[in-house]
Amino acid sequence: MKKIKAVLDFNKVSIILIAIPYLFFNYENIIQSNFFSLKKLIYFLTYLILIDLFVKFIIFKIDKKLHTPISLFFIIISIIFFYGYYFSIYLQHFIIDHLRLTIRGRIIIGFSLGILFISFLFIKNKKINYKYLNIFLLLFGIITIVKSIIDFKVLNKEYSKSSFIKINIIKDSIKPVILIISDEYSSPNSLYQIYKDSSIFEFSNGLVKDGWIVNNHFFSNDISTIHSLSSMFNFNLSLNKKFKNKGINYLSEQLLNAKIADSLLNKKVKLLNFGIFHIGKMPYFKRLYFYPTTFTESIMMNSIYYAIKYNTEGLNINGLASSYYTMELHNKFILNKLVDTLKANSNPKSFIYAHLYMPHSPLQYEPYFSFRRNNSLVNYKAYWDFTNKELYTLLRNLMKENKYKIILTGDHGYRNDKQINPQYTFSAFYGFNKESIAEIKSVQDLGSLIYSCY
Repeated sequence: MKKIKAVLDFNKVSIILIAIPYLFFNYENIIQSNFFSLKKLIYFLTYLILIDLFVKFIIFKIDKKLHTPISLFFIIISIIFFYGYYFSIYLQHFIIDHLRLTIRGRIIIGFSLGILFISFLFIKNKKINYKYLNIFLLLFGIITIVKSIIDFKVLNKEYSKSSFIKINIIKDSIKPVILIISDEYSSPNSLYQIYKDSSIFEFSNGLVKDGWIVNNHFFSNDISTIHSLSSMFNFNLSLNKKFKNKGINYLSEQLLNAKIADSLLNKKVKLLNFGIFHIGKMPYFKRLYFYPTTFTESIMMNSIYYAIKYNTEGLNINGLASSYYTMELHNKFILNKLVDTLKANSNPKSFIYAHLYMPHSPLQYEPYFSFRRNNSLVNYKAYWDFTNKELYTLLRNLMKENKYKIILTGDHGYRNDKQINPQYTFSAFYGFNKESIAEIKSVQDLGSLIYSCY
């Protein structure tokens, strides 16, 4: 009995009390998750309670001289695990707003760990009563619970309607269709209005000479990547004014149940995904945009674990370097290996989705484009020019045997400067006639064009 009381002692470390505010910060994400069930929630809370009891049992069993350092270790790890992401995001925004600098979350977390470790050295030999910490956490948890209940908004189950466009394309010969997204690609027209430099149109003019149809000022209903693509893959959900306010759970559901996937599979079209989002049941090629695909992810998506995992390519030790970006590795695969990878596909009834995370930040493509910390318009424009050169090489290689129909488009434009309207981007079409392209009014209509090709 004494052992049980000792383990449950309120004066000891409590992982549960540390976790409670986090859980209620994410109350809406958890309750309104596409994967939610009461049974799954009970399982998760049971695991959390068992972890808490296990930690208390370890502290109870070890030498009393080690109680303080071991307890502090678990407190520090737990706080960083549950709140490190919030802390790093807040500091990143603060530094960007006040110092105009971009600093990586891993540097902030590393610096914070250093400060905590130094503090740890000063107090590790002192006897600490955790009663006051637990009282604070309990009160903080209660306040968080109350606030969450007050702020809670019942999920609007109203689903946006698709705006499918019927496009008639003469199908003289079926070819694989490649959709290439160039992330955050600004309209050449918008950039020209600022720079007054005709060289801005070199890329699009070069494509025209090669037989492409281009739109230098292509409209996007959405300026969020996940909104833009989830709308496109469902035949344009964006005409519903409420769509832009839809949260991550709704958008995740749209991607995991994308109408374009079902429609193409019904036509026996093979799907190849080299993108960063699901197309129905076909998973992403590289997870560069985090959205929940399981209930555990819905709960823990704002913990530091997932932030680290998906910024280090699955906790790869090399991924901890400050110059490491999974986006850069993904971009190099698309630009250098996509053409050869597609040669293995002999099915003409294929749809290929490739997502180039350029000219979106991070502005880096070593050794040809060294990292630029400040995502200013000047630096963006330089990376935009670099992206054009790399894209042109890729597209010329894809065009060589005239095997494909190709759609190149941005999802939206540059969002970091008020001089540029992020709702305008660029698109180019190879292997299509002008009549079919004339039907397309926005990025989100491209799903209809893709469907009409088979």
